Amino acid sequence: MRLEGLTAAPCPEGNRIVVTWAGSGAPGMRVVRRRTAYPDTPQPEVAAEGVVIADSDPEVGAPAGIRELPDGRFQVVDDGLAAETVHYYRLYPYKGSPARYDEDDDNRISAMATGPYGFADLLYRLLPALYHRYDTVLPDQVLPAAVVEAMEEADRERGQLRRFLELPGGQLDQLYSCVRSLLDLHDLTRVDGRLLPLLGHWIGWRTDESVGLDRRRAEIRNAPALYQTVQTVAAVEATVSRVTGWASRSKEFVDNVFVSNRPERLTLWSARRIEAGWASEDRPLSLDEAHGGRPVAVTDAAGRTRLFYAARKGGRHEIWQKAHIPGEGWSGSEPVVSRPGVNKDPAAAVQGDTVWVFWSVYDQDSGRWRIDFRTGAGRDWSPVTTFRDGPADPSERKAPAALVDGDGALWLFWLERSPGSRWGLRYGRFARTPWDPAPAGSVAFPDDGGADPRVESDVLVLFRPPQEGDPGEGFRRVWVLWARQEPIAGDPEQTRWRIACRVKDGTDLADLGDWGPVFSLVPADERDHDREPAAFVGADGGLEVLWSSTRDGSWSVWQASVDVAANAFGPAAPVTRPPFSERAPLPFRMGDDLMLVYRSNRSLTYDSPAYRAIQTTDRRYSGSTTVRTGNAAAIALHGDYEDFIAYVRDAGSAAGRTDKNRYARDTIGLYLQPDTADPADIDTGKERIRRVLPEFLPATVRAVLL
Repeated sequence: MRLEGLTAAPCPEGNRIVVTWAGSGAPGMRVVRRRTAYPDTPQPEVAAEGVVIADSDPEVGAPAGIRELPDGRFQVVDDGLAAETVHYYRLYPYKGSPARYDEDDDNRISAMATGPYGFADLLYRLLPALYHRYDTVLPDQVLPAAVVEAMEEADRERGQLRRFLELPGGQLDQLYSCVRSLLDLHDLTRVDGRLLPLLGHWIGWRTDESVGLDRRRAEIRNAPALYQTVQTVAAVEATVSRVTGWASRSKEFVDNVFVSNRPERLTLWSARRIEAGWASEDRPLSLDEAHGGRPVAVTDAAGRTRLFYAARKGGRHEIWQKAHIPGEGWSGSEPVVSRPGVNKDPAAAVQGDTVWVFWSVYDQDSGRWRIDFRTGAGRDWSPVTTFRDGPADPSERKAPAALVDGDGALWLFWLERSPGSRWGLRYGRFARTPWDPAPAGSVAFPDDGGADPRVESDVLVLFRPPQEGDPGEGFRRVWVLWARQEPIAGDPEQTRWRIACRVKDGTDLADLGDWGPVFSLVPADERDHDREPAAFVGADGGLEVLWSSTRDGSWSVWQASVDVAANAFGPAAPVTRPPFSERAPLPFRMGDDLMLVYRSNRSLTYDSPAYRAIQTTDRRYSGSTTVRTGNAAAIALHGDYEDFIAYVRDAGSAAGRTDKNRYARDTIGLYLQPDTADPADIDTGKERIRRVLPEFLPATVRAVLL
């Protein structure tokens, strides 16, 4: 119901606005006033929503009344208003009880209240005193009594000249108020809403006339910050929200395009042992990435937990570390070995005040492997030394694993081969400090009852301290776990990784007879891989083993207990779940907590620094993760926002690319979440997005709406 003749005008006497309209035909009328924007409810509950200034129903108790004029129009005088301030009014005709309000947007109007600056008094004072002396005709001498009674008390004592000057004085007051209001034209909270398009035009912002004044003010206020983020994902999502009011998530498909020189990347993540299992952290422990390799952790003499791991930096494979200081948390990453070449497979142990770090080195010039090491005390490191029997030693060595036994002696296990032979496991025990360990005096891994105890990769060694209830002093002291490839039953051409374990009773290096038999972890399916074992001694003295497996279609972390008396693995249970790859687990104790560090290709989520309500997902650290046919959870994400698998570029058809052709380096996807199910409204919103979005995208980028 649109009202006719709706006007709003400031009164010359100041601080007052008169709202006038013609009859609406409705029995009731409510007038609501608000600052900065038009009221959007006839029943405001707080001052920010508006104030009811008049109502036809006297029981409402509105401060101003609605009066009917002789010409049939209606009027409300809104008094006590702030000067040089624009006030916004909305009229709501209503009928019935309870009232049914007609919320027609055309029944809105605004006006700026002016202030009384006393220009009439100023003009009067500027006149010669002679005029003041003879200005003696008072209102009660020339005006009817009813009119005099309606006048303000000050006017009743003013002469006819002073009263006459109210006419030009009032107009000058209004002019002065209008001039003063020009000082606020730059103030988005005070400027008249009708001038907002001009403010937007000054900074190149197109004002959206379909949204309320408060939102228009906010858009112009935030425009400079938005311009600073043009061509970013956050700016795209903010634009979608501004144009449609819909939530959305943006995805750059460049990270879903397969690149042959960017294989799957694995960063370091952590979890904490709780009663119900393992609770993963929301953020990565380190963004230092590698293509594989298990980290290793030790606790030094100062009580710090030191984590060593391989990292790929600028195309080089290096050894880095992080330290956890009690009460302070994890430190930043810093290099232990930073040099050209391939440095990987770190092993570490603490012997007294000395931290030993060993690692594999591949010499790309000679095509040979060797083991280097260095020692540390505090933040000081010794020079890098090669583990060998003199410069002429012809043997290759790799994959070190270290432990310190109950007597404080250092054990080192490694894979070794001499020219013309194959890789085999050897180990040595070094009890002297200080000393320079060398392979001399090492022992080969003995046969398993005449069978070859073949060791190929992922060697892990663990010292099990004496436990209450052990049958002997040296019972199950040194544990060795590793991975090797075994043929599939019925298909010897196919092999799968299997985990094997062997235990040595006692710590006598020369005693080869106390090595027990090799026993293996039985896979759930012959075609599953199990590798990268890690273990820790449980509170009951038993052994808990974690490893990476493809049992659920993706590389995930699994765990099982080991019966130390029977040399048998218990039932396996998952620690992590698909779709992401999670590998190379490392359990270790850190104070009173049992921690787990593992490698994963999980994506990262960031809060936008410009728009706190917007989150962006970074998939760069997943690398080119290709499809595994058994990973049903990852395959089910195809086309979704969470999809992290890499595909070949989608070039579309000869007719061109559509929103269905999304997997390309120049494409960004907007996953819209409309607040309506009406297809027409959705199409309208998408069309508005298409018109505005190019202003906030690079010229070389295309957007698809999903």
